[in-house]
Amino acid sequence: MGMKITHIVLPFVFLFGPSAGAVPNEKVVVPRESRSHLDQPDKEKERFTFSAPLFWQLMQNSVDQILDDMEPTLEPIWEELMAPTGSMNPDWQEAGVDVLALLSSRSGGFAGNALLSSGESPSITFFGRIPPKLLKDWQLIHAGENSTEPGEAVSGGFVALGKRHIVFFDGTKTEMLGRAHCTPEGIEDLPSHFRVYRDSRFSFDTTTDEDLDPEIEAMVLMRLFAAIDFPQICVVYEAAGKDMFREVTYNRNGEPLGNVDDGTQLTRIVQNFDLREQLTSKASSSLFDFIEEDAQDE
Repeated sequence: MGMKITHIVLPFVFLFGPSAGAVPNEKVVVPRESRSHLDQPDKEKERFTFSAPLFWQLMQNSVDQILDDMEPTLEPIWEELMAPTGSMNPDWQEAGVDVLALLSSRSGGFAGNALLSSGESPSITFFGRIPPKLLKDWQLIHAGENSTEPGEAVSGGFVALGKRHIVFFDGTKTEMLGRAHCTPEGIEDLPSHFRVYRDSRFSFDTTTDEDLDPEIEAMVLMRLFAAIDFPQICVVYEAAGKDMFREVTYNRNGEPLGNVDDGTQLTRIVQNFDLREQLTSKASSSLFDFIEEDAQDE
C-alpha cells in the first residue's frame, strides 16, 4: 500500500474542517532507497537514544530528502487534484448551511460544540476557545515558529497524522466569503504554522520500526506542505441529515473542485471531545509503505 492522494489535501482540514477526500485510487510509492536516509547504523542504534522531540529536530534534513525523491510523482497528482471539475457556480458563496450561526445557537455555543470530520485523517474544528484539558495526555514534539499555542487561539483545528500524532492549526487564519470557509491568501511555509503532538501513551524507542515508522510518516506529511504551493480553496457545508454535513470544495473563482471532495465522508456536530478516540483511533494506520518501486508492478 502506498500513500493515497487523499492525504495530500490534509492542510485543508486544519483550516475549516473538511474531511480529506480526493481521487481514491491514486497512490504514491516511496522507494526503499528513501528510507535509507532515515536508518541509523546498528552501532549507532546501540549507542544513542533520543526523545521524540529531539528525533524530530535531527531528522528534518532526511525527511526533506524523501520529499525531493517524491516530487516528480507528486506534481502531476497535485495538478489533477486542483483542476476544476465543473463550471463556475454564481451562488457558491451563499450555498449550503451557515454553520457558524448554527453552532453559536446551540447550547454551549462555540465553547460546547465542534465539527468532527471523518475520513482517513479525521479532524475536529473549534470555532471558539480550545478546551483547556484537551491535550493533557499529549506531548508537544514540534512547534513551528509561526504557530499558536492552542490555549491562546480563539479557534482552531486538530487533524490526525496516523495513530499516534495530531496537528494543530490556528483557525483565525481562515477567511469567510459569505458562508464559504476559505484558505487565506499569501500564507507561506505552512509547516511553520503547525504544532504537532504525540500520544504520550506510546513509548518511543529509536531501535524499533514499530516506534520509528509513525514518527517518519508524520514528519513526511507535515514537511510535504513546505514543498507545494498552498492552494486558494473554499469549502461550503451542505446539509446531509440532522447535525450532519457534506463538504463541497471550490476555488476562489467559484469552480467546483470535485477531486478534493469525497461524498461518502461526512462532518457532524459533536459536544464531547476526545482527540484519541475521535481522531487517532479512527485514522489510517499507515500512510507509507517503504517498498521497492518495482514491487508495485508485481
